[in-house]
Amino acid sequence: MASPLTPRERVERAVRFEVVDHVPFTIYECMIPQCAAERTMRNEGLCIVQRGPNVFSVYRPHVTGRESHSYAENGRPRTRQVIHTDAGDLTSVDQPAGFTHWHLEHPFKRPEDYAPLIAYHSDVEVVLSPGAFLRMSEMKGGDAVMRGAIGLEPLQLIIHHYMGVETFAVEWMERRDDLLRLFDAIVDERRRTYPVLAESPCEHFNYGGGQYPGFENCPAALEAPDATTIGTPQQYDFWHPSTGGPNEYRPANVTPDGLGIETVERSIDRSELYVADEAFFTGTATNVAPITSIDHRNIGTGDTGPLTAKLQELFNQVALGRNPKYSEWYTFLKYE
Repeated sequence: MASPLTPRERVERAVRFEVVDHVPFTIYECMIPQCAAERTMRNEGLCIVQRGPNVFSVYRPHVTGRESHSYAENGRPRTRQVIHTDAGDLTSVDQPAGFTHWHLEHPFKRPEDYAPLIAYHSDVEVVLSPGAFLRMSEMKGGDAVMRGAIGLEPLQLIIHHYMGVETFAVEWMERRDDLLRLFDAIVDERRRTYPVLAESPCEHFNYGGGQYPGFENCPAALEAPDATTIGTPQQYDFWHPSTGGPNEYRPANVTPDGLGIETVERSIDRSELYVADEAFFTGTATNVAPITSIDHRNIGTGDTGPLTAKLQELFNQVALGRNPKYSEWYTFLKYE
């Protein structure tokens, strides 16, 4: 009889599309408390996903110094970071929140901050440094699978970390050339990173962010005239990346099945967004989330619309395995 797979072997085989003895179950190392339930699940084959240490280091020739100061404000912890570059300084304030943090003050505050941000990402050297990773991997043994990190996707890094959504929207309209120069500098750094990752002992990496990698090769894909929607005759708009030329109509690949909604896919004008009855985001992070305003204009009533609410309900039912119509999508695990 073949020896049972370790949790790590089971996950590694699954991601290579190889045969496994049963469907692996994973959880991040910081997401499960150390208790009797954890031990029970690990005895049943639960695999820990160990995030880091990473396998590469980045040397930034234009960074001349860094500072980090921790303090409390209104009883809450704060961390102020200062990065000194030969093109100027960048400051930010975060609030630690367990395994993550909240951005209270973004590094980008004025147009003059483009120069130090671009300098930060320019002429970097990415080198392989797997020592800490290999030591952690050996310590974890077969109980955990190691996961490296690339960082945030360039556009997500700018929106989430450097600017915030509202500032990004203003900069996109007012100083797009400067923003795209920053974008290109980050893309160049990422491209210097990929060959190093390919040579590393780590087999799994997370590329954080909900933007689309195609933006790295085609910044013009961000242009509003190229955006497309899947919509209904009632002016409902479903945003997603453009896959065809302007004014090209074709059936949508995915329809909100079961709701009786006829969908079409076509390019739209920006003005159509302002008169839409509803709009919503979809993605791994947002699932189905309403868009209540665009450019400070309310969409519909300015609240979650009835169609969006129905789609949210349908999505949640399907995701939780409570809709028998989609039973073929599920793999049920029997726990004894």
